[in-house]
Amino acid sequence: MEFNRRNLLALGAVTTAGALMAGRVARAQTAATVSRAGSDIYYETHGDGPPILLLHGGLGHSGWFDGLRDHLVASGYQVVLVDTRGMGRLSLGDIPLSYAAQEDDAHAVLDALAIETCPVIGFSDGGITGYRMAARPSPRVSKLVTIGARWSAENGRGMWDTFDTWNRELLGSGDFSFIVDDYDRLNPDGDFDRMVTQAAAMWKDSSADGHPEGRIGEITVPVLVTVGDNDPFLSVSDANETRGQIENATLLVVPGAAHAAYQERPDVFLPALDAFLAD
Repeated sequence: MEFNRRNLLALGAVTTAGALMAGRVARAQTAATVSRAGSDIYYETHGDGPPILLLHGGLGHSGWFDGLRDHLVASGYQVVLVDTRGMGRLSLGDIPLSYAAQEDDAHAVLDALAIETCPVIGFSDGGITGYRMAARPSPRVSKLVTIGARWSAENGRGMWDTFDTWNRELLGSGDFSFIVDDYDRLNPDGDFDRMVTQAAAMWKDSSADGHPEGRIGEITVPVLVTVGDNDPFLSVSDANETRGQIENATLLVVPGAAHAAYQERPDVFLPALDAFLAD
């Protein structure tokens, strides 16, 4: 399955849908940082109302959620966006990149905003972090929506060799060049190859700092497991297995979508999301 800019970042379609459905878009952002483990964690808040946390995918940044952000703000939420350590506007800092680090960074932002619990929406790596957050004994996640997110490193084993080939030279050309361009524009470290090397190790990590693995079964909050039926990184069968591991989970298979189902088919994803959050 081809995985390119068009099926990853169809931001315009989602932004338009959110704005038209509610007749307004997000208010001006509030941007801030909170320091943790040698890095200043960048986050934004948009809108008013009950908070909802959005966690973006690997090699990306919070701008990948522009359209979904506008839809949620128009629906009455305060949207909290966080850039992942080493990506977007956030440096790697003093610790190796891991899902555990991303989890702790997200909790640091919730602390800074005095948010006790809230729904979390996570795309790809952000969803894996969301699973970890929800699997805690006293989770601060009230509901979880994941999109194209694995629960086990083994689900991605077929792409491990591919991950190890990714670097600035390879991704800086063709369909993936926007990833390097965005990194150069936003990131204070300026060392893309260091970041992607650590990311590749994280994508294969089954340790206590990596994928949630067996702890996925400890999640009790409601979960909407979302997958495109043409996702090159997560099969429908693996997503269904995820649903079966969680006591209170629902599977949403988005037809005609690849990895970024929330952007590719907003006509399917947004009504399902709204119903899940309202239930």
